[in-house]
Amino acid sequence: MMVTNRKQNSVMKRHGVICMGLVLLTLIVFEQVRHYGFVDYDDGAYIVKNEAVQKGLSAETVAWAFSKESIKPTANWHPLTWLSHLADISMFGSKPGAMHVENVVIHVTNVLLLFAVLVSATGNRWRSAFVAAVFSVHPLHVESVAWISERKDVLSTMFILVSVWSYVRWTKQRAIRWYLTSLLAFVLSLLAKQTYVTLPFLLLLLDVWPLARDGARQTDATVPSDRIPWQKLVTEKAVYFLITTTFCTVAFIGQRDGGAMGELEQYTVTERVYNAIIVYALYIKQTVWPLRLAVYYPYPREILFTDALASGLLLLAITCCAVLKRRTYPWIFTGWFWYLGTLVPVIGIVQIGSQRMADRYTYFPMIGLLIAGVWFVSEKLAAHPGRKTVLVRSAFVPVVALALMARIQTSYWKDTMTLFSHAAEAAESCLALTNIAHEYKEKGDFKKANLLTLRALALEPASMSARNMLGLLAMAENRWDAAEMYFRQTIHLHPRAPGPHYNLGLVLVELGRSDDAIEAYHQALRLEPDRRDIRTNLGVAYLTLGDNNKAMEQFEIVLDSSPGSPEANYNYAIALRNIGETERAVRHFQSVTISTPDMWYSHIHLAEIYLQKQQHGDALRHARTAVELSHGSPETTKLLRVIQEEH
Repeated sequence: MMVTNRKQNSVMKRHGVICMGLVLLTLIVFEQVRHYGFVDYDDGAYIVKNEAVQKGLSAETVAWAFSKESIKPTANWHPLTWLSHLADISMFGSKPGAMHVENVVIHVTNVLLLFAVLVSATGNRWRSAFVAAVFSVHPLHVESVAWISERKDVLSTMFILVSVWSYVRWTKQRAIRWYLTSLLAFVLSLLAKQTYVTLPFLLLLLDVWPLARDGARQTDATVPSDRIPWQKLVTEKAVYFLITTTFCTVAFIGQRDGGAMGELEQYTVTERVYNAIIVYALYIKQTVWPLRLAVYYPYPREILFTDALASGLLLLAITCCAVLKRRTYPWIFTGWFWYLGTLVPVIGIVQIGSQRMADRYTYFPMIGLLIAGVWFVSEKLAAHPGRKTVLVRSAFVPVVALALMARIQTSYWKDTMTLFSHAAEAAESCLALTNIAHEYKEKGDFKKANLLTLRALALEPASMSARNMLGLLAMAENRWDAAEMYFRQTIHLHPRAPGPHYNLGLVLVELGRSDDAIEAYHQALRLEPDRRDIRTNLGVAYLTLGDNNKAMEQFEIVLDSSPGSPEANYNYAIALRNIGETERAVRHFQSVTISTPDMWYSHIHLAEIYLQKQQHGDALRHARTAVELSHGSPETTKLLRVIQEEH
């Protein structure tokens, strides 16, 4: 008994040392992200510009996270991910560094869970440690960890690994609590992201190896199992399949209603199938040789049949080998089909978004390739002790090399400009160039921004984002006629996109054509009825025409859903003042001064109103505030002087 306890303590100590090493290795790569900010690529929709998320955790926002309304910002229904972001805001505010750290903590947890799963299932500590080490620092995984918006990726993976670990425990102990825990974790994973709907198929693969529940050869599992008929293996996963079916439907509806699915006519079924075959092979190449990685990979101008054929033959050869040698090399069978199967939801047969492929899609599927490769090499060298010793001693070399590459890859995520500048070098695309142009626009370098956008348009002449960017640049330079031209071109190419209609409305107001602007705003609202900024500017257009009643109708609709909107409150107050509702106007102007102090025009209106009412003290106070906030603009200085003279 004492010997057994000593042995168990020794094993636990070794596991503890390995776990500490895995944590340290991961932190060496990713500690830098604590200094990083948000990137202008989905972080706005998820956090920065998401009004619901910015409120933090409350009964209202929890209900929103589970509602259909939460689909709109990102075309995904993932309430658990939303709850995670809401909790971040409540605990840390809008501090990106803390959110980055949380992603890293979850990734570290995933590394340790993967190690635990593999040790529990196979009984082989060192092979499991090596797989976990490569998983922790592989450059392909940087995107999932260093991108705040990909919280859903690491979070859903954490729960799916808990589900797999609990399933392994259940097969060995047959305690119902482990089965229920596995099911619960599966549901939680899908509530974070509906990627792992293939879990029941993965569990069947694990039944083949390493659990050997179908009677397959098991060389290193800790507890051999008796042969179980396939019918029973499938039947015991009936609840998993039911959950999968439910969440597949949820995912499809969310992506469809959110507009994330690429139009079928954009890429034919044949093109998508060819691309999927090629991408399967490309991911293998990137796993072995992770160079020139990018946040966005565009579709090639032409998807060649010869490329698809060569990739297909490679995949077919590996598949045949895995099937024919499944008894001799069961780890290749399980690892290979783990890779193929878990990639199915994101391989692009059903097009989600405009990207050809994405590094983040390999976060979990790569584990299958690592298992197959590590176990195959280790088994081959097991018969050669000398070679095995060399292999063990040199195992740290690829891990260190991958860690160095991953650290460099992580550095590209420090800001939007760095991220997309690297993306343009690695895989030049219209999207990358347009995002760089946007950064130059924000810095006021309109020349560089225009040149980059024209280059982006040359790559993709029908691009909505590039042509729209030309219109925004023209607006920034007060080239209103050119802006109108670009937005009308964009509308001609993409009539169902609300943004260009809205931007056209803004331009037409500046050109003094408010009637035409109103028509443009109405078209934008038909496409996106809940856009408060569109409705607010529609009200402003009515104000410029002197139609206060119609303007107030629009502002009231906005204020019904967002009572604190400073723009709607301000313009509603102007309309109220125009029709003589001064007291009501004062309340809305005061609301703006509280919620948005830097909107100094509200102080001007209040100063004028109080001056008319002979309340010189209040008028003087608001006039002085307006002068201070406007840095002494002529308008505010003149008003202050008038009030002082009357006082």
